[in-house]
Amino acid sequence: MTDQETEHIAQQLLCVGNRAVVMERYLLRRAWGIYYAIWALSILLFIYLPNLLNPIRPVLLQDIAFGSSYAAIIAVSGYISGLVFSRAARAAKLQGDLAGNFRRNFKDAVLNYTTLILLFLLVILLATGFFKFFLGVFMEAVILILVAVYVYRWVTRSLGKVPPEAALAIITFILSDICSTISVIVTRGAFYYADIWIPTVAAWFLASIISFANAGDELLQNISQEECN
Repeated sequence: MTDQETEHIAQQLLCVGNRAVVMERYLLRRAWGIYYAIWALSILLFIYLPNLLNPIRPVLLQDIAFGSSYAAIIAVSGYISGLVFSRAARAAKLQGDLAGNFRRNFKDAVLNYTTLILLFLLVILLATGFFKFFLGVFMEAVILILVAVYVYRWVTRSLGKVPPEAALAIITFILSDICSTISVIVTRGAFYYADIWIPTVAAWFLASIISFANAGDELLQNISQEECN
């Protein structure tokens, strides 16, 4: 085999590997798009579910209904999110193996259960009525900030540079968390709490749409640049 033939084969392998990376990013952006949509719906249920559960009496039964309902929302949303990212990871791993790219760090893109633990902690505190006190409100704000930081961390680890839709989702989440906490402290009640989270719900649904649209556009653009001859 001549040096020219060897160089040509090496270039082909490099091109195939680059195409696999492009497909990996496409799968991840689609997975994030599904993630935004799932949790947008979950946040919507969180803020309006109390309207359905408030009439329940006695108060103990109401607290149990709150806790179990919120736990069910988190469990279902977390399971679907994990399933989506796992499938994306398996598909990308196959792409990488076919291209001779045997990296294993893609599994880092799969969201683990740290976020779910924090959210379940929120549910426990909600069920105990702890958030009726200032310390409880403060703890809720801190936990939600940690969730936002965690999402940011996994976006950067899986996609590198934070895409616009991720920035939109994370920023609105943090702003709603801060503003809703301030409203509870100032008004001594949750009068405006749900309304303040509506922009986040809208932003996360929009982030989902943008993520799907950009994933397809980016795939077409990068694939055309990585044509293997």
